Amino acid sequence: MAGLNFLIKKEKIDQQKIKTIAVGCLLPEIQKYSEYYYQNNIIINAIMSENYPVYKYEDEKIIILIEGMIYNFSDSEILDKIKEVNFNDILIDINSIKKMITSFEGEYNISIYNKVLNKLFFFNDSLGRLPTYYSLGETKIITRNYNFIVNTIENTEINKESLIEYLLFEFFISENTLFNNIYKFLPGTILFIDINKNEHVKENVEINFDSYIKDKNWDKMDEVFIKLFNDRLNKINKNKILISLSGGLDSRGTLSAIIKNSVVPQAVNFNAPWLNPNEMNYAKNLADIFNIKITVVDLNDKYYDKWIEYIIKCKPGLYRVGNEYFYEFLNKVHEIYNSEYVFFSGLYGGEFTRYSDLTSGISNLDDLVEYLCVKNADGYYFPIKHVSNILNIDEDSIKKYIYSKIEKLPEENVYNKFKHYIFEKHRNWAGENEDRTRQFYWTITPYFSQSFLSQINGIKESEKNTKNFVKFLAKIDSRNINSDHYNGVTLTSYFGLSFLSIVESFAKNALFRRLIASFYRKFMYKNIDNKEIIDKIHNLLITMNNTKLIDVNYLKKCIDITSDTWHLTRIYTLLLIFDSYEKTSKNSHANN
Repeated sequence: MAGLNFLIKKEKIDQQKIKTIAVGCLLPEIQKYSEYYYQNNIIINAIMSENYPVYKYEDEKIIILIEGMIYNFSDSEILDKIKEVNFNDILIDINSIKKMITSFEGEYNISIYNKVLNKLFFFNDSLGRLPTYYSLGETKIITRNYNFIVNTIENTEINKESLIEYLLFEFFISENTLFNNIYKFLPGTILFIDINKNEHVKENVEINFDSYIKDKNWDKMDEVFIKLFNDRLNKINKNKILISLSGGLDSRGTLSAIIKNSVVPQAVNFNAPWLNPNEMNYAKNLADIFNIKITVVDLNDKYYDKWIEYIIKCKPGLYRVGNEYFYEFLNKVHEIYNSEYVFFSGLYGGEFTRYSDLTSGISNLDDLVEYLCVKNADGYYFPIKHVSNILNIDEDSIKKYIYSKIEKLPEENVYNKFKHYIFEKHRNWAGENEDRTRQFYWTITPYFSQSFLSQINGIKESEKNTKNFVKFLAKIDSRNINSDHYNGVTLTSYFGLSFLSIVESFAKNALFRRLIASFYRKFMYKNIDNKEIIDKIHNLLITMNNTKLIDVNYLKKCIDITSDTWHLTRIYTLLLIFDSYEKTSKNSHANN
């Protein structure tokens, strides 16, 4: 974990105890502990690498902390804009803060502590790019470090309704986390805490996909993309740029836009025996075409126990076991390139530009909930019949719960509600994956940016496909399509790209999406050996006691009939969380 922690209590805070909790997930030799402020009932500290961006301004009245980066203004301009809002006044103009949030482009949290009034003001960026958690009980916490809040609040319990979302989808809709009374900030949240009165007010700048007018096209996308890179590169050290070069389409866009801005990055990738070897060949070929150096790290194991233990300890319910090898990759890269480097990726280019959202086959909210809970075609979905039996909750109750969550999304249009639901998935998964990297490097994901999404969300869904994305890449740099094929399609083949786009258009229909997804999964995952993860689950079940939250006996049956690696690793993750939670609870009772 990396970032700032804020703790507020009625009584005096035990400074040393809080430091001990904060450093609980510190990565030795990579991260350090810093304390920014302490005064009786408020403490502000952080866990971060040497070059993690936190800007501090302090005078006799206020402390301003800007965590992350804002790319479209200079640091002095940002500070001036914050000071324009009179945080020394008891009455704060919320609309001025909302305008500030929508005008700042970047990944950031901004906090202002008024030492005179003993008030804390906090707001985050319009896309919620830095996952931040909070609890607003008697003890109030705002933190980037999830384990800090879990270990600071007493009597924390797992939320059974959250288990529905976790098992079904592997992410939480809106503010939920796996634990009661611990929440995740929505994008554009504004929070005021009056410490003396022990009161708070919370609002947010709402994301509403009904508000996007479909009046844009792909013609200007390359200009928008190159401009947002220019803004970012002008704020960082251009001589120390890393790019995760997978060989796929999205990382090509990132690489070529960096080079278009006259910057030469260092590419990194990893070689793993359980992954598609063609990806490495594509990446090396791209590096040759663009004449850049690529460093390849060899990974030997799929499941690294030391990183599994770290994930369960520090990110319970936020990060699934099965991808922990990426921690090992980053750790090895960090041995070569220190934290002064900035890490660029192509994450979520495909999700926003060509992976199909539904545009037909659903008539109303009931249809949408039925699709999400029962007919869901996407690989992350875990069948409702298993979720029902594992949690001992009937299927109708599960559907009613999901209905209540989807109904609260602000959109009127049912397809835009689906789009918001998918955005919640992207926001959760992208943020946690990037935070994994932010423990080692400051990370920039250009596709998941305000300016790019404003443009792409104005394009009709029917025009979002691989064919148009490839044209977009070619406009940035024609070398992007000179590399080998993508998903079996040569990038210079008009027929191949046209056929792929037709398939993608069918996938926008709920019925055809199920058929296409079913065929794809059988083709892609037919030879995967799950013996190692199944053995790990069975070994864990031997030592586990029954829990009131899940039916362990049914779970054992479920493992034997489930062949999907994604589902198995999700089950394993959940069991590890239960096991850890049980041990922690026993230790807590013993100490008391």
